[in-house]
Amino acid sequence: MKKYISAILIPCLLLQLCCCYSYREITLEELKNFRGANDIKITTGEKEIIINRDSTESCIMNWGISDSSITVQERIIPQWDPFNKKPIDKKDEIKFHQIKNVAIEEGDSEKTLFAVLFVLLISVILIAASSGNLISPWQFNSD
Repeated sequence: MKKYISAILIPCLLLQLCCCYSYREITLEELKNFRGANDIKITTGEKEIIINRDSTESCIMNWGISDSSITVQERIIPQWDPFNKKPIDKKDEIKFHQIKNVAIEEGDSEKTLFAVLFVLLISVILIAASSGNLISPWQFNSD
């Protein structure tokens, strides 16, 4: 029974590690109307800023759009430094004329389908191998 469980869990681990999300390029007008919970990647000439929409205990990120720029405010609270618990505040203002690319993170159905089919194939091979139905090339006798 342990063989069957491991034959399923190992491919599921591979599915978790597989990158099934990718960034889709959007326009600034679409960004102004975007209300989703996905991450946003803004690329300028000098840097790339990823706006994480999920705030955590150690990082809080807010952003807003004005008529001519995007303002990103980030507050980082050090978790592992017992002597420095003072939050670090960063504020970036990105002018629209500086922006080269804006993209949002979305699920990629092609990668997900490929990963699921790959996991199913590996599962079938591992179950067949663990039950002894596959013949190994080293099992043949040359007599």
